[in-house]
Amino acid sequence: MANGSAIKIRQRISTLLLIILSAIAGLVLFGLVVMTVRLIEVQDDLGDLADSSLPRLVKLSQLSQEAAATVSIAPALSATPTRFEFETLLSRIRDKELSQQALIEEFAALIRDSEAAGTLGRNGELLMANLRTLAKHLGAKMASGREDIRHRWEIVFPFFTMTGEDQFIDADHDHWRMTNFVENTESHEYVTGPGNAREAGSALGIFHRLVEDLDPAILADTLPGFHVTPKYLVAYERLRDRRPFRNTDEEICGRFIDKRKDMATVLEEKARAGVLPIRVIHGDPKLSNILFDQETGRAVAIVDLDTVKPGLLHYDIGDCLRSCCARNVGSREGADILEFDPAICRELLKGYFREMAPSLRDLDYSLIYPALRLMAFELGLRFFTDHLEGDIYFKTSEAGENMHRALEQFRLLESIEDCEVMIRKLIDECRQA
Repeated sequence: MANGSAIKIRQRISTLLLIILSAIAGLVLFGLVVMTVRLIEVQDDLGDLADSSLPRLVKLSQLSQEAAATVSIAPALSATPTRFEFETLLSRIRDKELSQQALIEEFAALIRDSEAAGTLGRNGELLMANLRTLAKHLGAKMASGREDIRHRWEIVFPFFTMTGEDQFIDADHDHWRMTNFVENTESHEYVTGPGNAREAGSALGIFHRLVEDLDPAILADTLPGFHVTPKYLVAYERLRDRRPFRNTDEEICGRFIDKRKDMATVLEEKARAGVLPIRVIHGDPKLSNILFDQETGRAVAIVDLDTVKPGLLHYDIGDCLRSCCARNVGSREGADILEFDPAICRELLKGYFREMAPSLRDLDYSLIYPALRLMAFELGLRFFTDHLEGDIYFKTSEAGENMHRALEQFRLLESIEDCEVMIRKLIDECRQA
C-alpha cells in the first residue's frame, strides 16, 4: 500500500516537472518568435529608411570615398546622425559576429530616432547651401578684378532650373544637380613632373586665398569628424579591444599605430588652444581634383567641392603633399612601396607659397611637416580600422586589400620621417624664395 502511494507521488512529481519544463520550453520558443518578429519589423522599417533617404542623399552629395569620417557607432546614433553614421550602422549590424539580440538593439536604436531620415535629407540641403555660398563668394571675388590671378581660373557653380532651384527632385524623389563644364582641361592621377607639382600647389593656394575672407561659421559642417585624427584613433582603439589581431601584418600595423599615436592630437590641440584658427578648407585636395589646361598645363580649377567645410588649413596642405609626393617604387607582399619625393615636395611648396605666403605665419610654416606626417598616419589608421571591421567603408576587390593600403601609408610615413630634416629645410627655403 505504501509502495503504491510512493509510486503515485513520483508519477505526480514527474507530471508536474514535465508541465514545468514544457512551459519553460514554450516561453523560450515564444521569446524566440517575438525576437524574430521584432527583428523583421525593424528590418522592414530600416529598409524603408535606406531605400528612400539614403540613395537620395548619396546622389545629391556625390561624395567621394574620402569624404567621410570613420567613427564607431555603438550602440546608437548621435542626436543629429550623419549619412556616414547611418551607413556605418547599417554595415555593423550586418556583422555575422553580432548576436541576434545585438542586432535588434542596434536596429531599434536607429528606428527610435525618428529624425534619422530627416537628418539625412537636411545634410543634403546643407551641402547644397554650402555650394551656393561658395559659388557666390568665389564669383564675387573673381568679378571684383582685385584678385591677382594672371592666368585662366574657372569657378565651378551649380546651374538653376527653370523654376529657380539649384537642384531637381524627380518623381522618385531623387535629387539631381548640374554644374558648368570646364572646357579643354584634364586631370591627373599622378604628378607628371616638377611643373605639374608646382601648378598643383598653386591651385590649392589660389583656392585658400580666395576663401580666406569667407567666414567659416556660415558654412555647415556636413562631414563632422572628417580629418579629426583623435576621433579616428578612439574608434580604432575601441575596435581593437574587442577584435584581436589574427596575423603578423595586423600585429605590425597595431605596433606601428601604438608607437605613433601621440601625434594624433598635434593639430587639434593647437585649434583648442586658439592658436590655429578654423578656416574654410577644400577637404580633399588630391591631384585628381585639380583641372589643368590641356595646352598650357596651368592649373585652372579645383573641383569636387562637396567636401568644402570649416576646418584646419593644415589638413589640406598635409593631405595635398601626402597624395602628390608619394612615389611608387615597387611592391612587396601585395602592397605598393611608397616613398616620399622631396623634389616634388619642393615644387608643390613653391606653388603654394607663391599664392599664400602673405597669409601664413611662422606657426603655420612650422606645422606643415607635422601635418604631412599626420595625414599619412590618419589615412593608414582609417584603412586598418576598416580592415578590422570587415571592409565596410572603403571599397575592396579582395580580402586584405585595406590592410595592404594601411601598410602602404605606414611605409610612406616612415619615408616621410626619414626625410624630416630635408622637408623642414625645403619649407624654409621655399618660404624665402
